[in-house]
Amino acid sequence: MKIILKKSFAAFTAALVVVLTGCSAADTGSDSSQSTVQQSDVQLNVNTSSHLGGNPQTEPTGEPTFLIGADGLPIYTSEITEVSVGEFGYDVIPVDQLDENTFAQVVCDGFAYVHDSRINILAVEAPDKFDNGVYIGEELPPSAEFRRLRTGDKVGTLTVRSASTTFSREGELAGHGSYLESSSVYFDGELTITGYISIYENPLYQDGMVSFMPAESTLPQMLYQYADGVGVSHSPVFGEGSYSETARFSLGYLQGVKADMSGLSVGDTNVKVRAVIGNIRTGGGSMPTYFGELLIVDVL
Repeated sequence: MKIILKKSFAAFTAALVVVLTGCSAADTGSDSSQSTVQQSDVQLNVNTSSHLGGNPQTEPTGEPTFLIGADGLPIYTSEITEVSVGEFGYDVIPVDQLDENTFAQVVCDGFAYVHDSRINILAVEAPDKFDNGVYIGEELPPSAEFRRLRTGDKVGTLTVRSASTTFSREGELAGHGSYLESSSVYFDGELTITGYISIYENPLYQDGMVSFMPAESTLPQMLYQYADGVGVSHSPVFGEGSYSETARFSLGYLQGVKADMSGLSVGDTNVKVRAVIGNIRTGGGSMPTYFGELLIVDVL
């Protein structure tokens, strides 16, 4: 089933921005090798980089639990920061009392599950692959390739300030044999990246919401889905004018942007720019989004 993301993105991120208020700053993403896969008469730009951050797995201590990460490996008791129970998950109990039948949430600080963006096709760059904004080209199958990104890891010139993963009995994947709910990552550094700015009207705040779609797939992604026969997986999202595993940036409201936005106004869409973004953070789940602070923008 195709999930098509419309301009409700602005309303969605307006609510989600409250969740990820954070600390950090970021510069150029990591080097990633790019290859072109020929499928019939369509070329898919597929990212074949195998390591956008992520240290080698260290041997955990403690006992394995019933919790299984996106990488297919069990969570050990030594990796768990907090276990909560109760209807609203407010009651914290000792880790050694974790029980699959009673737990509400489990938090593991220090790592998040990420994957590389395998594809990032934009209508503004490849209009022949879209019909009225909907991608009509060749599609990629779901992938179950995930790895851990840990606090202290380097992603290009970025450094992971903190990372965390949450498992929940009520998560979207709970009915599919996995309790993985979400992850979050905060970065230090500044990111210089090329992409497309759109400024959507937000009548609730009488201001424009600034969205940025990267043209480069340089950052680790955290899209968690379920696919029959694959399990926890990620696959490209059918956005309005995009077919991609690369998450957009929500950069706040126009009036609060630090960068000089001269020449840009509410209603502008797909303006190609080179941007410098700081205070970068992201949350993983069924609709991951990057957040950040727009410091410099040069219209190309």
